[in-house]
Amino acid sequence: MKPALFLDRDGVLNVDTSYAYRLDELELTPGATAALSRAADAGLRLIVVTNQGGIALDYYSEKEMHTFNVELARRLAKESAGHVQIAAFYHCPHHPRSEKPGFADPCDCRKPLTPA
Repeated sequence: MKPALFLDRDGVLNVDTSYAYRLDELELTPGATAALSRAADAGLRLIVVTNQGGIALDYYSEKEMHTFNVELARRLAKESAGHVQIAAFYHCPHHPRSEKPGFADPCDCRKPLTPA
């Protein structure tokens, strides 16, 4: 089993524009690619774990979030000449202020999750 580095997305890999999903606003965080390259050199799998409450608040769709993630991964790979590869993205689409059925209910995927 290969060790992994779990990373947040907004404010860590990309500049946090508050509910980021628009490709025209996607900007890599300065130094992110270099740091991820060092992690890849150390043999770590790169995994993104992110809260995406904008889905629950109807700011954007799950499809738009996935499109953003694909482009984020593409840019990181391009900037690192293919060295940085995101192995997986995991997200929580819930938000406590959501009015969508089931999206405001307590979940076990929102971070940070406090142990019961």
